Amino acid sequence: MKTMQLKTRLASEKGKFDCPSPQCTAKNRKRTYSRVLDIASEKLLPYEFGRCDKPSCGYQRIPTKQDLVNLGILGSSLIKDSTFSSSENTAAYCGANPQNPSYLEHSLAQIMHTLNPELLENNQLVRAIIQQSGCSLDKILSIFKKYGVGTVTKGEFKDAPIFYRYDQNKRIYPGQIITYANNGKRNKSANKRITNSGISLDKTCKISKPIYFGSHLIKAPFTKKIGLVESPKTALIAALYEPTFIWVATCGMSCFSPNENGKLRMQPLKPHPIVVFPDADAYKDHLSKDQKPRKGWVSYANDWKKMGYTLSISTMVLAHSKRAANRNNTDLADILLLDSIA
Repeated sequence: MKTMQLKTRLASEKGKFDCPSPQCTAKNRKRTYSRVLDIASEKLLPYEFGRCDKPSCGYQRIPTKQDLVNLGILGSSLIKDSTFSSSENTAAYCGANPQNPSYLEHSLAQIMHTLNPELLENNQLVRAIIQQSGCSLDKILSIFKKYGVGTVTKGEFKDAPIFYRYDQNKRIYPGQIITYANNGKRNKSANKRITNSGISLDKTCKISKPIYFGSHLIKAPFTKKIGLVESPKTALIAALYEPTFIWVATCGMSCFSPNENGKLRMQPLKPHPIVVFPDADAYKDHLSKDQKPRKGWVSYANDWKKMGYTLSISTMVLAHSKRAANRNNTDLADILLLDSIA
């Protein structure tokens, strides 16, 4: 009988390292991580391959045959491996090297409990929009379902919305968890401690796929303009009031930057004319709190135009902010919520 020859193994004797998972619950993630060794060369594999000792973390990335091909440890022929399936019934990593980075997908079965429509009635953001607008609960719920918004079901952040991201092929990726106060404003002290749905659903989440919130709604035929805003909350409120647009959220101004990840995020939007609605304090280039120069939406928009995008900047929010008491914090949602009819 032919004996299987191992190519790699965990190398605890090389010492313990810091766990790479940002969700690791071990104190400071210090010295809990065993890396994987290439037996033939006695060299450690890239840092992402290994296992955390802490059961509360659960991070484990053991190389597959395809990983070993990509790393040059096995032959150069491509090996099909079920680990990389994008089926809706599996949560899979896609790719295995720096040129094709690993992204965690959620399966529909994995997140179904957070998509229960009954949960939305207690969703923090749903309650806040009901209080501030004249929209009916049914209409608000239909928008949240359309965008596939989930609700945290337990723990410290119970009832906070989960802004999952979906691509046009119905693959589901971890999204932001953001907590809201009754007035609809972000609970910033809580949000510093939570970043994405990998925390509540799968602690192996390491790299977020570059994709905008709402991108799955961009479909042919291309009959609508794209309304591009910064926050998922603004996209949802805009969808209630202005259904003539497809509303998409960048989830941060830096995600609008025309770097490599930005190009991946923007690609689904390219066939459409795009109208950008920046927050009032982010139109122009400015200095950050640490006095470092930061580009504004206008500069980024000009960069995208040079790359062939049909893009314009709305000045609606900027004009309204000049009449508002708190100019710097005005966004499109603030303007739309002044109108009680939807």
